[in-house]
Amino acid sequence: MPELLAIRPRRPAPALLDHANALRRAGRPEEAIPHLRQILRHQPDWAEAHLVLGECLLLTGHFLPGWQELEWRWRMLPNDPRADFPQPLWDGGNIAGKRIFLWAEQGFGDTIQFIRYATLIKNLGATVLVECQAPLARLLAGSRAIDGIVPYGAPLPAFDCHLPLQSIPALLNTPLDSIPNEVPYLTVPGQLVAHWRERIQSLPGKRIGLVWAGNPQQSNDRNRSMPLSKFKPLAGLSGITWVSLQKGDAASQPAPSGLGLAHPGTDWLDFADTAAIIQSLDLVVSVDTAVAHLAGALARPVWTLLCTPPDYRWLLDRQNSPWYPTMRLYRQAAPGDWDSAIRRVVRDLL
Repeated sequence: MPELLAIRPRRPAPALLDHANALRRAGRPEEAIPHLRQILRHQPDWAEAHLVLGECLLLTGHFLPGWQELEWRWRMLPNDPRADFPQPLWDGGNIAGKRIFLWAEQGFGDTIQFIRYATLIKNLGATVLVECQAPLARLLAGSRAIDGIVPYGAPLPAFDCHLPLQSIPALLNTPLDSIPNEVPYLTVPGQLVAHWRERIQSLPGKRIGLVWAGNPQQSNDRNRSMPLSKFKPLAGLSGITWVSLQKGDAASQPAPSGLGLAHPGTDWLDFADTAAIIQSLDLVVSVDTAVAHLAGALARPVWTLLCTPPDYRWLLDRQNSPWYPTMRLYRQAAPGDWDSAIRRVVRDLL
């Protein structure tokens, strides 16, 4: 591939980026990194190459440069939403006595994962205001680190500076060995937990939540989600009641024969309800979606099924997560091979 650069040294051929992307998709990000650095030496403002490099660096545990590369995501947009506010971006300076506005920019799971940083910022003496997706608003409002919640579309409060949630690790220079991973960092009102516990505890045996699909609009959803039928091996396990935590169209998929699924009920509205249900379960088994993040943030046992290659946050070749101490990771042995991951789940449940 280096000969491609000799053809147009000022503008590397897209084939070199395609090659790096192919290596990343094959689970070989460490081999992709030199190609990406070569591209950027010749075309340092190529945002897409920076983003792929950031994902590869994070996957391989090189967090400090990886976070910085992910900041190039703003160059991929026609308009930078950070400029929508007249107030400045927080630059990491003294924030004591200031009102900072943190805003969610991506999916539910991303918001749950990175809201942990609200505690660090609160400890710096700031008033912390958060804009988030409406289904998360009731849950996040219970955080002691958050002074005000703004659902998407609601009028914005007064604030002194702002920052998107996923830019906090770059600004605070979060290395792999210093991830703020004290859990739980989300809590659920006791009255809501009691409401769901009464219902869940009537189910016999060990009660395990199950999620098999994420948001179909997510760019990698076809790889990270699976059909419910893939969980057929779980049907042979005795002493377990499986509780569906699945939302969306995937919730209507028929369960494989012998896998009875209990459903929480029609009054299950948002992530606050989901969190309360999880508090009453013995375990959650989930694909890489928001429920896995939620169970981890609540310090509940959660086994997360990961596609190959995984999203950058899960790193490579490890069975635990530096983000969530109560999480165990079950990886595909090869791209698309859910059967091997589910066999390991069955083995560990026996």
